[in-house]
Amino acid sequence: MNRALKATIQIARRLRPRYWLGHGRAFSREAWDQQYRTGAWDYLNSLQELDHYSIIVGYIRHFFEWPEILDVGCGQGRLLSLLHPASLKRYTGVDFSPEAISRARQLKISNASFVTENFEEWIPSDSVDLIIISSFQVLIEGVLSLISCRCHVRFR
Repeated sequence: MNRALKATIQIARRLRPRYWLGHGRAFSREAWDQQYRTGAWDYLNSLQELDHYSIIVGYIRHFFEWPEILDVGCGQGRLLSLLHPASLKRYTGVDFSPEAISRARQLKISNASFVTENFEEWIPSDSVDLIIISSFQVLIEGVLSLISCRCHVRFR
């Protein structure tokens, strides 16, 4: 494991308890769907969140010419809506909420696909250039298993 990844893991482990949305308890699909239906996640489309997403988009454009992206916890597809579809080889969004995925599909971007799954149980079939885990509250062990063994990560 490279040094940067080890440092990231150490920081994430220290911060983990503060970012559990469910205070350490898993949310059901129904609870996530209800939150999307009632607009609890609509703030991600606000001006206050634009800087967060713009930084991610900037890094993608700077480091990748035509990336294959896996967006874990993609929600309604906010990040995808800010990316230029022609600059992506392939985009796969994964979210636990069928309601969120339904909204993301409404973007109708041809080289984007969406999966409604619990990422801790789902195994991607293809490798990707980039895994994005943003605005996502989860136990870090699940994230590490995704990064380390499920996506055939290529470090550059």
